[in-house]
Parts: sequence; structure tokens; C-alpha cells
Amino acid sequence: MYKVFTIAGQDGKMMQEAREVAMKYPFHMQINVMEAYQAAEEEDFEKVETLCRTLLDCAVMPEIQRLLGVSYLMQGKMQMAEKAFSDLTKAAPEVEDYHIHHALANIELRRFEEVADELEKIYPLQEYHPLYYTCYGECLQQLGRRKQSREMFYKEVEFFAETGTVVSPVILDGAFENLLMLDVTLGNGKYPDDIRIYYDFLNQIEMTEEMQNHLASNIAAFSTMMNIKWYQPLFLELITYVKSKGFLSEPGAQETLDSGFTSWESYHYHEDRRISAFTETFLNSSHQQRYEEPGLFSEGEHSRIQIAALTYSWYMCLYAPMHIEEIDYLREQYPYTYADNRTLFEKIQKDAQGTAEEVLDELLKFEKDMNRQRLRSALLETYAKASMVKKEPVQITDGMESYKRIQPKVGRNDPCPCGSGKKYKKCCGR
Repeated sequence: MYKVFTIAGQDGKMMQEAREVAMKYPFHMQINVMEAYQAAEEEDFEKVETLCRTLLDCAVMPEIQRLLGVSYLMQGKMQMAEKAFSDLTKAAPEVEDYHIHHALANIELRRFEEVADELEKIYPLQEYHPLYYTCYGECLQQLGRRKQSREMFYKEVEFFAETGTVVSPVILDGAFENLLMLDVTLGNGKYPDDIRIYYDFLNQIEMTEEMQNHLASNIAAFSTMMNIKWYQPLFLELITYVKSKGFLSEPGAQETLDSGFTSWESYHYHEDRRISAFTETFLNSSHQQRYEEPGLFSEGEHSRIQIAALTYSWYMCLYAPMHIEEIDYLREQYPYTYADNRTLFEKIQKDAQGTAEEVLDELLKFEKDMNRQRLRSALLETYAKASMVKKEPVQITDGMESYKRIQPKVGRNDPCPCGSGKKYKKCCGR
């Protein structure tokens, strides 16, 4: 969660605080204080809770109350955490840290109006505290106050930009994700500057497995904004940069990056009249099967995805030999999409009929109530219909609402919303 800050505070001098607090207790209780802090460092929060309760029965110390509140937070006991930090804020309203942790508990309890009021009262902070900006930004976003939310996430990023300090890679990464997504959906022209700071951050941090997973998650989130047309080339720039730097070496993270490229290509071949609606449907079904997340779908839905992918693979065994130029064009213009389906295309090229029979074998595992001949006949009938489907207009959005539109809303001579400073016709509108 927020280990560095919730436990040790911004300074991170955890054991120094433990020794100072221990001196306030009777000699026979001092070992309990040290054990409580040690347990917190080891993330044994049940033990922290037990020790803190014992200590508070002996003498009430705000540091121990805070540690107990943190243990509640880390165990997901939000009602108890809220009560602990509520008591602390009443006893010492001048301590910003107590308000921030109180807000964190209330966010988990979805009391967003209360959080916004509390955090607004202590702005601007006397001392930098990243949990403040992330909590406040998240809360404002939940309340639909996106412009204000963006400013809070930017405050977190600004601290890094000005000092070069990465206090917590995880928290700063989350701030970047929200900031960049808000830049795009708000169309505020600030994305180019903010993405450059993000690149600086990625180059500075150690790309541990955890941070690779966060970066991969960000790429997946950013890909959902490609229905905003002017953002599409910027998304390509991002994933190309990530690939060129070799940030993602973990297999799962690399697969997400590849999926980002195929997602980008899908928006282009959707509008490409040289890629038929039939081929596009095949590619979409194949992509969904390849990149479906484990546990995301029910067993029935998983089977449906598998059947759809196999059905269109069988169709492709009939279609590809008759449309060799289209498949060659796909390979040349959409290399990541083609690579995902390379094995099938190459097998069809060598032996289309044999490949169709192999796919039929796989389909029969799902369609157990049908014999081979009946299933083949049914597929031939549905293939005739599938191959006649025409393309529909692409869904375009400006980040505020979705609707069908072929031409961009931005005027040709208007400033490009990507923030480049160029006219739309000279930039993303080309």
C-alpha cells in the first residue's frame, strides 16, 4: 500500500523514532515499543496491533496511536483506522500527517466529500507529503472535479521535476498515470510537457519486477484512450519509447507492451479499407483470446471467447487462400498484429485444408453434441454470412462523450489539442 510513509513517515527514520518513544515508557515496556516498530517494518501488522494495544493500556502516546492506526489501515480495518486518526486529529489538529491518514481511511470508506473538505483545510502543506496529493487527487476525481484533481497529481509530479527526488516510485508512478490520463481526457495541451517528465522518471528509477508491472498496467490504461483520435500517435510514441529503452523485460510486461502495439494497429486497420471487416473480426477475436486476463471471465464466457476465435480461425482457412494480397498487406503494414497470428497464416499457406481440419478438431471439443460433418456444414453456412459483413464507422471521442464521427471535431486551422503548438492540419490532423 503506502508502506514507506504510513509507517515511518516522510523521513523514514523509523527505528530512531522507536528509540525516542521507548524512552517515554517504563523500562519493562520499552522492549514492546521496539518490537512494535520492528513488526511494522516487517509488515506483521497483526503483531503491531497487539503490541500497540498493550502499550496504550500502559500510557497513551500519539506515536503509538498513529502506529496502531497504520496497522488498521494496512489490515484493511478502515472503520477502526478512521476512528484512530479521527481521535488524533482532534487531539492535535495542527499535525498534517494525522489529517492525511484520516483522509486515506475515509477514501477507502468512500466518504469523498468529507475527505475533500478535510484536505482542503490544510492546503498548502507546511511540509511535503506525497500521500496528501495522491489522496486529494483521487478524491477530487471521484467527485468529478477533474481539473482540480489534475492539479493535485501535478503537484506530486512537480516535486519530482524540481528536486529529482523519488520518495516512493509506486506513489509517483500512480500520480503520473492519473496526470497523463487527465491531460488527455481534458485536452488541456499539457500532455507533451508531462510525458517528458514521465520519461525522466522512468529513466531514473530501478525497473524492478514491481515497477515493470506498474508500467505495463499504465500502458494498458493509456491504450483505452485511443478512441480520442489525436492521442493515437502520442500513444504510439510512448510505447515506442518504452520498447527502445528496454524498460520491460519480464515476460508478462513484454506481452502487455506487444498488446499495446496491436491495439494501436487495430485503430488504424479499422479505418483501412484494404483490411476487410471479415479480417478485422478475425483479428479482434484472436486478440481477445490471446490477451484475455486469467480470472477476468467466467468459465462460460471464456469458452465463448475460445469458440469465437476458433470459428474465425476456421473461416480464415477458407478466406486467406483467396485473399493473399490482403494478408501480405497485413504483414507489411501491421507487423505486430500479423506476428500474433503468424503461426496460423503460415500453416494455412502450407496446407489450408489440413489446418482447417485441425481447427475443427479443437471446435469439436466444445461442440460435443455435433458430429464432424454437421459442424463443418454449419460453419460453411455461417462463413458465407460473415464474409459479407461491411465495416462500420469508427467510434471517435473527444474525451467528454462518445459518438460516431468520421471527421475530427477540431477545425483544420485550429491549434492541435495535443499541445504541440502547430495547427491541427499540420500535426495530428495530417
